[in-house]
Amino acid sequence: LLPSPDSQVTLINPESPCTRVCILDARTGWCLGCGRTGEEIGAWSGMSAAERGALKALLPARLLVIAGKDDSTRDPKTRDTGEPARNR
Repeated sequence: LLPSPDSQVTLINPESPCTRVCILDARTGWCLGCGRTGEEIGAWSGMSAAERGALKALLPARLLVIAGKDDSTRDPKTRDTGEPARNR
């Protein structure tokens, strides 16, 4: 069943990293779903393909930071397991 021509259908751009979560993390300012800032989300449609590609390359690392799984932000003493060395 196809929608009628006058029905409102929202198409998701397959190139967009949007996951429809759209909640900005208070600490980082990044969207919890895609990792972009509000400004980046607003500018997306006006970005060139190269700008979009460069931004998309940053997003996986941002999402790891938001999730607390980015090793580069952890204390080096606990980086491998997340536990202090004396408790291993």
